[in-house]
Amino acid sequence: MKRAISVGSLDGRAAIELENAILLNPSLFPKKDASFEEDSPIDHECGNFSQNVIRSKVLSSIKVVVFSTKINLLMPFGPMAILVDRLFHSHGWVFVFSILGIIPLAERLGYTTEQLALFTGPAVGGLLYATFGNATELIISIHALKSGYIRLVQQSLLGSILSNLLLVLGCALFAGGLVFHKKEQVFNHADTSVDFGLLLMAVMGLLFPAVLHATQTELEYGKSQLSLSRFTSCIMLVAYASYIVFQLKSQKNLELVKPS
Repeated sequence: MKRAISVGSLDGRAAIELENAILLNPSLFPKKDASFEEDSPIDHECGNFSQNVIRSKVLSSIKVVVFSTKINLLMPFGPMAILVDRLFHSHGWVFVFSILGIIPLAERLGYTTEQLALFTGPAVGGLLYATFGNATELIISIHALKSGYIRLVQQSLLGSILSNLLLVLGCALFAGGLVFHKKEQVFNHADTSVDFGLLLMAVMGLLFPAVLHATQTELEYGKSQLSLSRFTSCIMLVAYASYIVFQLKSQKNLELVKPS
């Protein structure tokens, strides 16, 4: 026991003396090379392994997105449309190739949105699908506005409203009747009221500038109509943002409401 105590005291004294010697003469005790520790083979292997894992995951994801469906065989028509436009200036073939090339891009956009919805929940996923599902139409409309094709943008908006209001709703009701045969379809009253209010606001936003232009009751020709159009567009953007907040915050409360 005494030997252990004496050995411990000697080790403590030796450590103190060694520390004092290092402080007085640091040149006598060279430091370890930090680069040797950083460049150890184990660290290199770990870094290479992580890079290989990330690379394999990225390649597998690209393979799934690009080669998972047969409709992606139409993707080369997009670059072909650009080449035909630059080389031959044939607007008819450019239109055909562009239509064929945009179909798989729109389908893949919906696919990626659905994959994001799997990790975000039904409420956020539905909003993502509703927002990015119209990205193709939004890009075309912005390009048409920059090129001065205002009539094309107006007809695109009209077709989108009519298709969503009549075609999509009719197909949903028809499919629901086939699936739930001999059963009464029920709907959430709160969701229906909110959607009806947004639809009414969109109709009024399109109707009021048209009425002002048709009746020729504006004070200054063109300026009042333009000001009203810009004002209603800002109001609709604010209403859509409020609708998103409402859907995200009140989804749990809406699930508790009995369908009517």
